[in-house]
Amino acid sequence: MFRIVYCVLCGGLATIVKLVRVPVVCPQAAAAGGRSDESGTRVAAGEGGIYFFSARADGFVSSTIHPPMQRMLSCKKGTSSEEGISYPEEVIEKIVSLLPFPAILKARGLTKWWSAALAGGPAASLQYHAQVSSTDSESDKFCPVYVSPDFRCFIGFNLTTRKWRKMYNVAFFPNQKKIWSFGSCTATGALICGVVEAPTATQIFLKNVVSGAAKTLTMPVRPKRLEHLYVEVLGSGRGTFQILVYLHPWTIYHPEAHLQVYDSRRDTWHLLATDMPIPYFTYLKTPFSSFAGAAVLDDRLYVLYQDKMASLGGHFTAQLMAYTLVALGRDGAAAGADDEPRCTGVRLDFPLLHFPEFEIGGRPRETGLLVCDGELLVVAVSEAMSGNVLPAHSIAVFKLDLDSEDWIHVARGPPAPVAGISCTHFVAHKGLIYMGGGSVKGPVVFLVLDVRKEKWTCFSSPFYGGAFGQFFAFEPGLDPFVMI
Repeated sequence: MFRIVYCVLCGGLATIVKLVRVPVVCPQAAAAGGRSDESGTRVAAGEGGIYFFSARADGFVSSTIHPPMQRMLSCKKGTSSEEGISYPEEVIEKIVSLLPFPAILKARGLTKWWSAALAGGPAASLQYHAQVSSTDSESDKFCPVYVSPDFRCFIGFNLTTRKWRKMYNVAFFPNQKKIWSFGSCTATGALICGVVEAPTATQIFLKNVVSGAAKTLTMPVRPKRLEHLYVEVLGSGRGTFQILVYLHPWTIYHPEAHLQVYDSRRDTWHLLATDMPIPYFTYLKTPFSSFAGAAVLDDRLYVLYQDKMASLGGHFTAQLMAYTLVALGRDGAAAGADDEPRCTGVRLDFPLLHFPEFEIGGRPRETGLLVCDGELLVVAVSEAMSGNVLPAHSIAVFKLDLDSEDWIHVARGPPAPVAGISCTHFVAHKGLIYMGGGSVKGPVVFLVLDVRKEKWTCFSSPFYGGAFGQFFAFEPGLDPFVMI
């Protein structure tokens, strides 16, 4: 029997606890959750404390955590002041890195050293960062995630536990009481990006939920309205990111389109010329169009426009603008240090799509452009939707074949009417398409399509009051230490 000095979080303070390793077979080990490394070592939270498991030929060795002691641990030196025994930093870092991901977030409260380590400060923390990142496959993943109506927290569906939870308060929004409009929200790794419209500016707020770092960015060109804005944050997986802001045309009198790119490596905005006027549709000879969605695939920004005048006749006429984004260099190798981002555009014309073929008639009420399993998909919701009742077979999903410039039918549904849902936003994640929107009188209801199986399901959030802004997928473990 031997003892290991261990850090445990209790009320945000660092305390010393002793692990007494007892060779016992632990039936709860397989279901304990937590994080593990290639050796099978696992740290998991459980009833009464935190448990440390090691794999053995005859079963699991369970290490019981005793109640917290009152001595502080200097994680920088790896020393227990109670016993005068020094422990290597890498041992302490490895143990803490194996904690379940939500517990890692609390490590900022251990000491100033741990706070700096999580923020990516000292070089000594790089090994710790690598250890956490190496076990990211077991970190929590959430989809969908949306902002609570009071702007106090995010509400997310844990894809591992299959449960809803409130998480990460949004107190990082400055002048919160003065916010009167909330727009796009997206994420990459541990970085959450939100757009907030204030009386004097449109700003992007960034928050790394692991490091606690936050930042405010003011866009070079301010949109007239938030619904004319498409925002996407693109992570490199190596601590850097880009933010794409596409301000699309909103009337024939304002035909300009602006593409703004923020590069975190240089902390600089770039305003890119799109070289493309507002789409001109040959059908009915009208230049009036409507933004129908946007998505990024293989360093190309695809923007879908719908011809509203043609849609009045029951047709869905669309043009796809493809902007090739040059010198973004998200992987650090595609662009030199002095290269300026730029883009070139090309227009792809798709044939008429007649909605009566899908039993419901009418023009699309809502549309979305998504990237799902490496393919561009269009989701179209018929205007036959009445109130918060979604009729059967009122949603059509198509693949956009970029080679033949044609529509390929993927799915139609749902098979039966769905009540209490508002399909205004769409997110693709892990082969599934989540469809939903805000509801002010009840829980937020989501419709889910498994694209490969063409299977439709429906579930709702237990939290009432509606969702503001767009919902998104969130995998903080993919890049937990992205720098702001």
